[in-house]
Amino acid sequence: MDSDTEKRRISPVAIMSNSGYIDLINGPQDQSFCNGYSCKRRISTFMAIIQSRQTYKIFFSSTPPRQTRFRILNADSSIKCVLALQYDSLQHIDVYANTMYIPPTNRDLSAPGLMLDDRPNGVTLSSPSGSNYFD
Repeated sequence: MDSDTEKRRISPVAIMSNSGYIDLINGPQDQSFCNGYSCKRRISTFMAIIQSRQTYKIFFSSTPPRQTRFRILNADSSIKCVLALQYDSLQHIDVYANTMYIPPTNRDLSAPGLMLDDRPNGVTLSSPSGSNYFD
């Protein structure tokens, strides 16, 4: 989590399904034990109910956190979904699945550094966990 995870407000977070349904999720209440506005502490934890085997787009109302984790609770490896995150600026994104780095599917592995090719997005529900595409 980012160092300012309790101070910076990134909500509401919008999750949009392929059918166009949008869920606006606010963060939890103040986690501090003092009175007044100056000590407001809100953890950046957002819970949503999603349907398996669907694609969802996620939008933050503020600058996205530098570190983000996604979990599907109480699910085995057959439960999958595709997540698409919206970023307002071009930045290098590293994806890890179970602590292993997963390069983008459109990365040119023959080029030094991070070079992307023009392949279309091929990430589907049948792709391995952590598969990602940089657009």
